[in-house]
Amino acid sequence: MKKTSFFLLVLSLVVILGACNKDNDNTKSEIREPTKEEVEEIEKGLGELTSNEKVISEKVIETLSIGEAGLVETDHVKYELTPEKVELLVDDPNGRTSNNGQLIAITVKVKNIGEGSINPVDVIMGFGKLLAASDTNFEGELKYQEGIQVDRIEPGATTSFTGIYDTVVDEDYLYIAGSDTFGAGNAYWEFNVKKDEAANVETVGDILGEKEGFDLFIEADSSVTFQYPEDWEYPYVSYDDEYEAYYHLDAPEKPREKMSPSFTIEESKNEYESVSAFAAADFEDYVHLPKLKIFKEENIQIDGKDAIYKKYKWRTDKPGFGWIDIHQIKVYVLNGEYAYEITFEAYDEIMDKYADLGNEIIETIKFKEPGLH
Repeated sequence: MKKTSFFLLVLSLVVILGACNKDNDNTKSEIREPTKEEVEEIEKGLGELTSNEKVISEKVIETLSIGEAGLVETDHVKYELTPEKVELLVDDPNGRTSNNGQLIAITVKVKNIGEGSINPVDVIMGFGKLLAASDTNFEGELKYQEGIQVDRIEPGATTSFTGIYDTVVDEDYLYIAGSDTFGAGNAYWEFNVKKDEAANVETVGDILGEKEGFDLFIEADSSVTFQYPEDWEYPYVSYDDEYEAYYHLDAPEKPREKMSPSFTIEESKNEYESVSAFAAADFEDYVHLPKLKIFKEENIQIDGKDAIYKKYKWRTDKPGFGWIDIHQIKVYVLNGEYAYEITFEAYDEIMDKYADLGNEIIETIKFKEPGLH
């Protein structure tokens, strides 16, 4: 638990959160009348009673740090909530903007330790309380929800998701989980968005093994992540009736190269019994291509999933270029309800120059886990 800095007004009620339970590793709140010594200390304007207590809105509360589990209990639900990561969204790749000053994303893990199932939407709305040190009367607006993977959180089950809050500009915040802002069954976390963001134990790049010289592609609505050379353009992404998702990016143009290499992922509904059936059905369209030559075909894995790898070329008369050989590396992989056709393409001898890079990009592909944004 960390030393606190929030303090406001004079104490009328003390909310002291008990010490962390050694069995459950969470904190439960209790309400009691303040002692005479506590009242005197607060009236002196000190604002702090212990290293992790603070006065806010006429109450003394004990706060947790990001990464610590807190117990939330109401008349109907009981769960442990752990804020795992905070992030200040300055340049949001999805173009989301703040009306109040800045967007803060908080990724949480929730474990249902009660007897009944819980609607995750109720949880995310319940913990949707974010107060800034500069204005504790202003409650940050829960503007976006990401990563909800289940309709109900069953007893004993754990899930993760992210809430994105539109709040006033500040660095120090109080994060509250519970039915009321200062309810008896609440848990509280204090954080500095700049320090805690920098100190996240596992950033997305850490989790995905970010490569030097590569940029990470990850978006809220995408089911995959991958890395690509930092001098390549940002991926084009579309969602339409033909594909569940389509991702495409090109290498920068270079002198004496007729066409730039490209990388594409086509995501569709999985209608196949096996990855072999998927590859066979799709490659039927290629077997009649002029001068088709298959160099390599093997079984590989993509993020732990069985996949089929093909390397081949064919000849085509391309307007403006004449007859050229198109080289492709093709990977087929299934993951649950989705099928992925992955293609790295270059022409003629350029593939010799770029093939290793294409394989590197393919090796970085990961399927997103709940709560990873």
